[in-house]
Amino acid sequence: KMKANKSKWRIILNLILIICGILYIWYLFPLLNSAIRAHGGNSIRPDISTSNFRPKTSSQSQSVAVETDRTISTTSPEETIAKDIDIPIKDIPVKDIPIHEILSYKPPPIFPSPIKFTSGSNKEAKAVLVVGGTDGSGTRRVVQILTQLGVTMVSEDPETYDIHADIVGGWPPIVSPVLAAAKTLNYNPKLLPKQVSMPLSKSLKSLLDLAKRDSVKPQSQILAVGGALKKTAGSSSSEVDFGFKAPVAMTLVPWWSELLPHFKFLHVLRDGRDIAFSVNQGPVEKFYRDMYGTPDLAMALPLRAIRLWSDWNHQIYEWAQLQDSTSFDSTHSFGYLAIHSEDLVSEVRAVRFAAISNLAKFVGSSLTARDLCCLAVRHTEFMGSHDRTPKQQGLGGQQKQVSSRYGKWKGLLHGNTALSQELYRLGGPGLRTFGYEPMRTLANESMVDEDGYRCTLTAEECGFANIEETNNIAEELQQPEMWAVANKCETFGNIDYIGADISAFVMDGEDNSACCRQCLSTANCKHFTISTDSRVCYLKHQGIGGSKSKMGLVSGNVIG
Repeated sequence: KMKANKSKWRIILNLILIICGILYIWYLFPLLNSAIRAHGGNSIRPDISTSNFRPKTSSQSQSVAVETDRTISTTSPEETIAKDIDIPIKDIPVKDIPIHEILSYKPPPIFPSPIKFTSGSNKEAKAVLVVGGTDGSGTRRVVQILTQLGVTMVSEDPETYDIHADIVGGWPPIVSPVLAAAKTLNYNPKLLPKQVSMPLSKSLKSLLDLAKRDSVKPQSQILAVGGALKKTAGSSSSEVDFGFKAPVAMTLVPWWSELLPHFKFLHVLRDGRDIAFSVNQGPVEKFYRDMYGTPDLAMALPLRAIRLWSDWNHQIYEWAQLQDSTSFDSTHSFGYLAIHSEDLVSEVRAVRFAAISNLAKFVGSSLTARDLCCLAVRHTEFMGSHDRTPKQQGLGGQQKQVSSRYGKWKGLLHGNTALSQELYRLGGPGLRTFGYEPMRTLANESMVDEDGYRCTLTAEECGFANIEETNNIAEELQQPEMWAVANKCETFGNIDYIGADISAFVMDGEDNSACCRQCLSTANCKHFTISTDSRVCYLKHQGIGGSKSKMGLVSGNVIG
């Protein structure tokens, strides 16, 4: 009986030892291995793929037999492994790691996932990229980053980088009928009335054909003449044939997908509460009635603005989400990425790096993680050419100007609980969907990208100290910017013509050429100055009192 009990306990003890061994192999051994590598040491796992490795037998407790060219040499296991990886045994670092650090080790967190949808794929086919978003979202800066990533971007406007659809009479004549018929951006083009869909299809095909032709032409400095913006040397995009940007093009996303076999939409976002208090309310003025059937003039302008912002952006999101669940064959593909323009001007480098990395993956950029890190280091200090918010006096420096533009709604709503609640009621779907309320999780300096890369480079390491920052918006705004209107006017950015005023008027929309045209039709008008914030055009006669450098102004001359 005693022998039977001993045998039973021996079996139990052996089972416990076997279980402990399994746990060690499956859990503790990999954990120790990862922790040691994370703390700068070498892996404790030998490379069993090398031809010189021989498993130990019971008689080889202190040595390993290595056979090379008919000779047998006896070496220690550590010396064998060191020889295989070509490192002298004395050079292998040994680091004492406290057991509590090993057991508590966790890999670094990865950047938060972006909002993106994809359906269908064809590695050999490149897509047409459309960049859109509500006016004032910062699409211009996004276009500049895309050119740095190697994307061919078509532009008809050297100032805004937009295409204006002049070939079909502008955007409103083709957008308004769609909104009036659908009352939503989450529509099916095939279900629209034929009197809307047939001429629209023809117009959009003409636009796409022109953009395709312009994609192989050099950039033009003449308004309404298309060409491809200059790309960063050595960069390329494997997934985009060419792209174009027009904020209002977001209203036609279902149509772009219908007409393009391979289509990508880059959805540029900015907090709708900032948009609501922008002086630039072009979408409300042009399309609110079409969208809702009434101008709702009794409703405060910020409320109408955030309602339109929320509905448009959320409906596009819903449409893209639906495409994500749709199966496409190899002849069709669709891609969607939402990017927050606030991230591109964030003071946190990791936030900028994550946003730029997401863009790079979306377009298939050839740039390395180090290249992308250097783009993030090149801190942008400009949020977009369409922000018409009046400047706050007393703020110095580009960074303060950016800070006053992003998040300005917080100060404007301070103490106004009723308006704040009403804005959230009307803008809630968009604010919640895109992580503005409650605030989404942002990247931080402890995080890494999907490949484990952490952006820690300095400006000096990127070589910015001795190169011309031709793609840095903050510096670009300080340089004269040339463009012309039908070869009749020339203009210069950040220049103020002093005195000699004839008259002034507020321009409609973002097209600065209206100031040139008005000067051409006004007696004795030879010069003009435009405030890009207030959209006021000042017409001037020949006797101006000189000029001076001033941010936010554009001045021009009548040629001839």
